[in-house]
Amino acid sequence: MAKKVRDQQAFLDATVGRSLTSEEMLEVLNTNCTYEEAKSRSQERARIRSAADRIKGRPPEAWPTFDVRWDLSPANFYRVFDGADPDGVEENECVVIPDVPMANIDAALTPYWHRTADQVWSIGDPNKAARAIVHWSEGNPMTPPLLVPTSDGQLTIAGGNHRLAVARAKGVTRLPILVKSAEQVRVRQILKI
Repeated sequence: MAKKVRDQQAFLDATVGRSLTSEEMLEVLNTNCTYEEAKSRSQERARIRSAADRIKGRPPEAWPTFDVRWDLSPANFYRVFDGADPDGVEENECVVIPDVPMANIDAALTPYWHRTADQVWSIGDPNKAARAIVHWSEGNPMTPPLLVPTSDGQLTIAGGNHRLAVARAKGVTRLPILVKSAEQVRVRQILKI
């Protein structure tokens, strides 16, 4: 959940009489940032969207060159959940299981969550997949996907399905994953690692 403005006067001071798009207005409202910060963040998102539009739908061999790099910092694990508030995820809530074979992940995923390398654009949101490619092509790391067990002994993706799809299409054979701390043993059993 995004942070809400604590001081209505601060919000009014930051917005009244200024030319703001609805996106920028929400940025100020939800993050308590300044007018200048909202404008800057909006411009950066527009730049990334434009770069992603040039990649969207292209085969992996036509993507920019990049290495899939993972952010294993617990302080950033909240990023696995789209739009999550950094204060909304406890630092010890998730742990990393390093170096998991992609084949084991694919064998354990429920059919709903499994994609082949060829389905990176046809399943899910192609904009998110393209933005992941832009992010990695600019040398930035991303949090690994979060896998959770189902009651029937399979796994679902609770966050990061587009990152996983891009990594798979890029030919990644081993990767770290995030799991809820309390589910680590069960997830390892399902993955057979």
